Amino acid sequence: MDHAEEVKKAFILKDLPEKTQKQLGELAEIIALIMLINLQNLASVLRLD
Repeated sequence: MDHAEEVKKAFILKDLPEKTQKQLGELAEIIALIMLINLQNLASVLRLD
């Protein structure tokens, strides 16, 4: 994705209602936590083998 597309997406997000932005932020945090848990699980599996 080039810089122009990133800027365009940032403006689209900025135009969303505040509640939607907050929900997207919370969703991003949940996704980050899930990814962290998956990485920890993967690390523990790799250590066992």
